[in-house]
Amino acid sequence: RSPYGQRIEIRQGNAVDLMNQMVEASEAAYDVVFLDADKRKYAAYLDTLLGSGLVKPGTLIVIDNVLWKGRVLGLSVSGPPSNLDGEDRATRRDRVLTQAMHELNVKVRKDPRVEQV
Repeated sequence: RSPYGQRIEIRQGNAVDLMNQMVEASEAAYDVVFLDADKRKYAAYLDTLLGSGLVKPGTLIVIDNVLWKGRVLGLSVSGPPSNLDGEDRATRRDRVLTQAMHELNVKVRKDPRVEQV
């Protein structure tokens, strides 16, 4: 066990509700944030973090699954696939999440408030 374990707090629940509770409680800005939540809403979560006072310049924000199993690397940016007939639920979920993660990566790359590493 780390001697710093008592400094780490894990919060589980609805990410928007948790962030709003932290803002309402006027919590100090965090040094590190690990975001692992509804991937389709990551862009909104990032905006909330950056606009809320929960992070400060130099805060490390780690976002889970940004490469989404490597699938975002091969994503066509020309639009959605043209043949979706017969697509099963798992395939559709994977396609939707891949698109969401791709859009997040584009957003982070273009956002002047953050540095992507």
